[in-house]
Amino acid sequence: MRQLQRLFEQELNVTPRQWYLQLRIKRARRLLAETDLAVLAVGVACGFNSSSSFARSFRAHYGYSPRQVRSAIAEKDL
Repeated sequence: MRQLQRLFEQELNVTPRQWYLQLRIKRARRLLAETDLAVLAVGVACGFNSSSSFARSFRAHYGYSPRQVRSAIAEKDL
């Protein structure tokens, strides 16, 4: 198992855990942009246990909150 993890990190320059988190965060951004799901529902759909852990991870990845994405999308629709 360790050998597989090392190979993964060597090829992708991230740990499997980091890669999976990035995948979940990218999916969440897509759901925020393409659906009317509540921010909390998006977080839950992407495997986050709470809105705070979702917002924290999202902000760390993109530099802005999920609610800011929603606000920006709403302003474009006006």
